[in-house]
Amino acid sequence: MKGHAVTAQASTKPDIHLVQDVTGTKLVIPCNLIRAAKQQPRKTFDPVLDAELQADIRKRGVLEPVGVTDNGDGTYTLSFGERRWRQASQISPKFPIPAVLRPPMSDLERFEEAVAENVQRDNLTPLDEARSVKFFMDHGLSAAEAGARMHRSESWATERLSILNLDESLHWRFLRSTPPNQRLTAPTAQRLGRVKDPALQRQLATEAAHLPNHDASRHITGRTKYKGPQMHKPFKQPAQQASVSILNLLASAERLVDRIAEERKALTPDQKNQARGHVMRMKARLEQCLGRF
Repeated sequence: MKGHAVTAQASTKPDIHLVQDVTGTKLVIPCNLIRAAKQQPRKTFDPVLDAELQADIRKRGVLEPVGVTDNGDGTYTLSFGERRWRQASQISPKFPIPAVLRPPMSDLERFEEAVAENVQRDNLTPLDEARSVKFFMDHGLSAAEAGARMHRSESWATERLSILNLDESLHWRFLRSTPPNQRLTAPTAQRLGRVKDPALQRQLATEAAHLPNHDASRHITGRTKYKGPQMHKPFKQPAQQASVSILNLLASAERLVDRIAEERKALTPDQKNQARGHVMRMKARLEQCLGRF
């Protein structure tokens, strides 16, 4: 690459090469010396997109390094980049793949690093996100801590967990290659996850898939009589009642921000510019409000 001095040298391990450039030292490792991690946040793989990735790797190789840790026996364990590694492995077990050597880490640290990489690349489906929240909470983290690991709020993490209640026959609706009129969005999936009957889940998913998020949620609510989160019972003292009302409003605002983040991808460039103006004005108002507390 122009302007980048690149040199290659042999490693002390067979079949492994070190590549030195201005970004540091990277390994080039045959796929068969890399092992999958015990837990990975991404479990929803789209066969259509995987085929496209494999075709690109055949043509140009793996352009973006995966992350690995050294097992000390001539093999490595993945920290992130499982999809790239799997598709390269299918081309050839010894297909060379660039890798960044990461320091030793626990299973929880490895999972968190993989989540961070996928969040930055916007690669996790709502189902993957729900599984990631559960993994963090199974390892002793609170919903707030799990949400923070994914740069989200506590209410976002709690809402995501309901997706795990969906019938498995609906999981294909999260794939990015699924036609838009059949794909499940996160808000709709979360509402469906509160429906206990799998058969009714499937029926409502079909009915609501072609509706905008708000209409889909209203449709499911109307069919299931879901009343939503219960508000605190009002206290007798006006001051106590007002304080609870404010807390409920703040919780609703937090959920609204999460919903905006979910639906921003559907906006056109012009709509995004308009939305950015609204968000900046909201930010200014919130900062004024914060100064009064």
